[in-house]
Amino acid sequence: MSRNRVVNAEIAPYAYICLIEMYRVGQDAQPVTFVNRSTGFFIAPNVIVTAGHSLEQQQTHIERLKIYPHQNSQVKSEEFLEIKLPDFQIRKVPTYNNPRCFVKDDFGIIFLKKTELPAWTNQHFAWKKEFYTNPELAVEQPIRIAGYPIDRLDFELWGESGSIIEVTNRCILHPFTTTKRNSGSPVWTMVGGQPRVVGIHVSGNAASCGALPENRPFGCGVLINERVFGIIENWIAGETAATTNAVGIESVSVASRRNFLQKAGLAALGTSSLLPEPARKKDLFVHHVFFYLKDPDNARDEAKLLEGLEKLAKIPAVKFSHIGRPARTNGDDIEKGYSISWLCFFKNLIEEEIYQTDPVHLKFLEECGDLWEKRVVYDSLGPKG
Repeated sequence: MSRNRVVNAEIAPYAYICLIEMYRVGQDAQPVTFVNRSTGFFIAPNVIVTAGHSLEQQQTHIERLKIYPHQNSQVKSEEFLEIKLPDFQIRKVPTYNNPRCFVKDDFGIIFLKKTELPAWTNQHFAWKKEFYTNPELAVEQPIRIAGYPIDRLDFELWGESGSIIEVTNRCILHPFTTTKRNSGSPVWTMVGGQPRVVGIHVSGNAASCGALPENRPFGCGVLINERVFGIIENWIAGETAATTNAVGIESVSVASRRNFLQKAGLAALGTSSLLPEPARKKDLFVHHVFFYLKDPDNARDEAKLLEGLEKLAKIPAVKFSHIGRPARTNGDDIEKGYSISWLCFFKNLIEEEIYQTDPVHLKFLEECGDLWEKRVVYDSLGPKG
């Protein structure tokens, strides 16, 4: 296993990767003398994912960006996008500002607000909710990485193949050789012959990942799971709404159109787009979730979950809700192993989609997602009684 320079950076998935140059100003509004470089990758025509620490703005402020697609030469490509404030917005997890390294929170996005973008921005990783609801990743599963390491010639794209070392709740550990400027590199696996991004490289060691002691010297990245997907989609939703309100048009982000134009109820999450439009609008949607807490005897964990569910009940799309515990009924086929039941009714499937992407729901997943060992979801759709 060794790093190799990418032969052709214009084919998938290397064409989805970009070199980001960040031009900053200090607190005195004067340009700083150095230029930050980092790796990033597209998940939509106007959304780039990268490492959160690459986007830090505590001491300096990013005022201008140059984005080089499939850059792979010592000579800078003439094909690049230069963009200045206010035509882009940076979003990242605030808790990464902690001085210690919390790999699980080290990610962010660059949201491009321009409505006319180069054609090459249409090349991006597929980004779908169903990929990350229950990601099936295992130790020794083949993975790859590619980025712009600082120990190789500037502007050259280098890649490496290997296998997953370990997967924790929020991190994916890998065996790759990485350096500065690799931060933000995509880690992907192949599913059905297509590249699926599963991690965001952020660190050369896994000390803060909750990994097995013997695995901590390995490199690691943010695991893209349901929590991370939800946070990123929430950022996209907020920026899409702000851009739409500002200029009176829709964003070019495919993911944003599909998941977040709530009042229009355009495309569905998951497989719901396969349903006929009349069923999506007319049939009653019932959503029932059973939570199995990691520590069912922990009163504090249960109280936190209940508090979160009570907030969900106030989301306007929810027409009726019920929070319950296992009933003391008899029967061999009655499931009593769960901790809390969450039942809610929606006018139709479109309203349920709005609920799934509501900021309150996404915050619930972020704040309470570590409480349960598993959750079982039953969704049903049918005529109103």
